[in-house]
This record gives sequence, structure tokens and C-alpha cells, in this order.
Amino acid sequence: MRRALCVILGCCLLLGATAAAQTPESGAPRRRAIKRIGVVLLLEKKDPKAAASLVQAIRSQLSDTAVRLDLQTVDRFAAELSRQLALARSTATTRRSNVVIWFSLTRPEPLYLYFVEKQGIRLIMRNFGEMDADQRAEAAAIVVRSSVLAFLRGQRVGRKIAGPKPVLRKRPARPPPTPPPPRPTRKKTWTSLELGYAYAYDDWDASLTGQHGLEAHVALHLTPRWSLLAGYQWSQPAPLVAPLVRASGDAEVLLRLHRMGLGARFHHALGRWTVGATLLLNADYVDYAVRQDSLVQERDERPLFLFSIFPSFHVGVRLVERLRLQLDVGVEVGLYNPTFRLQTSVQPNEFSKFGKPEVIRPRLLLALAVDLF
Repeated sequence: MRRALCVILGCCLLLGATAAAQTPESGAPRRRAIKRIGVVLLLEKKDPKAAASLVQAIRSQLSDTAVRLDLQTVDRFAAELSRQLALARSTATTRRSNVVIWFSLTRPEPLYLYFVEKQGIRLIMRNFGEMDADQRAEAAAIVVRSSVLAFLRGQRVGRKIAGPKPVLRKRPARPPPTPPPPRPTRKKTWTSLELGYAYAYDDWDASLTGQHGLEAHVALHLTPRWSLLAGYQWSQPAPLVAPLVRASGDAEVLLRLHRMGLGARFHHALGRWTVGATLLLNADYVDYAVRQDSLVQERDERPLFLFSIFPSFHVGVRLVERLRLQLDVGVEVGLYNPTFRLQTSVQPNEFSKFGKPEVIRPRLLLALAVDLF
């Protein structure tokens, strides 16, 4: 009988030891599951004795864990929760801790646990009823232990609150940019008056090398790029020496041209500058006078006209609001160039040729243009 009781007692002791080894509260498995973090406890300086009891109770609850508990004293907790959260946030940043705890043993205020995790910030707030200082300290230590262990195991504790908002320094407001002054808009110009001086190189039997004179145009602007032109030129009298047939001596002729022209111009504005092309159709009335000489009996009285076209390259620059300087450079191409003749007393039935213009002659026109309307 005794032997049977000893066997039964030994089996019970062996089962108890095995169950104790497998309980979840054993120290070794818990220490392997818990990571080492920093916990900061904020304490008021008002009652150091009560603070010492709270520290002793929390350290006793966390003694079997790898949690590092640091202390930081403050003069007094602010009454507003927002300011308390700001203190916890700055403490967690400066002390590089994951948990900040603050609790007043002298006033009936809640226990606050401030957790910093990757997903944000969480807060636990626990109120205790009517208790003395030691009871409040022990109850607070139990809440701290259970909450910290749950946080270490990755559980969601408390409620999520808004994270810190970055404090941005307000930059001084820049004054609005000053808009550029509006460009003065010119009114549309319908007509212009062009006054200039023209020169054409023309070899009349090697005795007259050029004709020049004043020229005026009236321009009618149809569009910003196209204009119609009508003009008149009065050339200077030019002396021409005419050798007479079968007579000794020469006759001197004073030659003058009266030109009338019609044409068109294309021009493109480039800021103050204008470039383009001009085409004019010209009709020149030839007026000449012969020196009184006994050898000259009469002259050819037929009306003499010269017809030509004048294509040119046009360039202009605006000097002031309504005044432009223009230059046209091109060539005149003769369409009808008759020969001028004189009749002498030596041979009444014969006329002496004294001049014929060239078919192609270079020409340029420099003018000032004034906008009228």
C-alpha cells in the first residue's frame, strides 16, 4: 500500500513540473519575444516621495523584461492635453524613445501612455477611482506593464491620434510682380507721303552718265503688309553733246525727264525695321532743248516717252512715331527706248542721232516717309 502511494505521488510531481515548464508566463520564452525599447517616465517635482513609489512600482512590474526605463522631471504638467502631447512628442524625439508615460499621483488625473510606431502615434488614457497614492501607483504600474508588453508584441494599443504637424516658417509674402507697361498701340495708318532723291546710272552715248532728281510718292496702305504707290519725279536738266552728221561741230542739248509711276509694295515689320520689295511701272516724258546754232535747223517734234519697270529691294527704319527713313535699291528695265534725232541745214533730209538710253540701268531711291492719316 505504501509503495502504491509513493508511485502515485511521484507521478503527480512529475506532471506538475512539466506543466510549470510549459506555462506561457515562463521567463525565457517572453524574453525572446520582447525587443529592447526605451521608455521615459515624466515625473513632477512637487512630491518626490510619491514619485519614488511610482517608479518603484513600474520597475518592479518591468523587472523581468528588457525594457529600459528612463526618468525625466518637470515642474508641473500643463492643464491642456495638447501641450502635454507636445511635451511627449519632444521628449520622444530628444530621448529617442518609443514610449512616454506621464501620471500625477497628487491629483486625480488620468494615466497617459504615448506610443510611437511606424504607422503613427497612439495614446492610452486610464482613469482610476478614489485611491490613495500607493494604490494608484500599483494600479498604474500594472497598466504600464500590460500595455508595454502588448506594444512589444506588435499589438494595436490605445487609439491613433494625429501626428505632429511640421512647423513651417511663413515666408514673407512677395509683392505681386509688376506687370510690364502696356506697349503703346499705334493707330492704323492709311496714307503716307514719301519725299526723296533718286539716282539712275544711264549711259547716253558716253556723254551722259546719270540722271537724278527729286521724287515724291503717295502710299495707300491697304493692309499692314501691302501698299499702293503713285509718284512723280522731276529730274535735273542734264547737258548732252550731240555730234552732227556731215557737219563740223556738235550740238548741245539740255535733257530733262518728267516721270510718273504707279506700283505696289510688300513690307514686313521687324520691330523698328521694315523689309520688303517694291515694283513700279514708270512713264518718262522727255523734254529737251537745243542750243541755238546755225547748223541745227529743227528737231524731231514727236512726243517722246520712255517706259520702264523698277523692281527693288525695300528697307526702312522708324525714326520717330510718324517718320521713317527708307531706301529702295534695284534696276530699271526699259520697255520702250526711242532714239532722239536732230536735223541739220547741211543735209535737210537727214537727221542726226544724238541719244538713246540703256535698256538696264541701276537705280536707288532714298526717301523720308511721313504718316498722314
